[in-house]
Amino acid sequence: MNLFIDTTNEKYVKIATFEDTMHNFHETEVTHEKNLAEIFVQIVKEHLEKYELVIQDIKKIYLIKGPGTFTGVKIGTVFANTLKQTLEDIELFEMNSCDIRYNLQTEVIAIDAKSNMSYATIYHDGEKSPLRLLKNEDLEHFCNKYHIKLNKDYHYQTNNALVYNLDYFEPTDRVIPLYVKKAI
Repeated sequence: MNLFIDTTNEKYVKIATFEDTMHNFHETEVTHEKNLAEIFVQIVKEHLEKYELVIQDIKKIYLIKGPGTFTGVKIGTVFANTLKQTLEDIELFEMNSCDIRYNLQTEVIAIDAKSNMSYATIYHDGEKSPLRLLKNEDLEHFCNKYHIKLNKDYHYQTNNALVYNLDYFEPTDRVIPLYVKKAI
């Protein structure tokens, strides 16, 4: 069984379990306040119990590593890295917050980095630019100039996103968090 984790959003957390074939896909999306650190493990536990799974059933973890909220990114990466260290034969995969929202369209996907800045990636003809930090006005000017859709919608359909992007998750032995701003 596979476990998908996205804790990067300040308003909700997404957990999903599924088989490699995308069968038995089950998702839990929980809207939260600022207490994610206190409730995250319980969210995972309740999800697993609801679908009659135990943590030892997990063979692969697919984690969204950021950018996103500092606490959310930290919680997701610590949880995934801890499971990788404690459970034998578990595989760990990572992807950034823009890439999971890619749906095969030509567009710029952006994430608010506060202070009138955004992290953005350009997707065109199956290619993508590196994730970069840009001023919002420069990003909007670029999109208008080249008539490219600007996608700032952080919400996505998990099952569709995984169908499009599962093969693009990068295998890793340890996830390095991708914070909106550098940790001090």
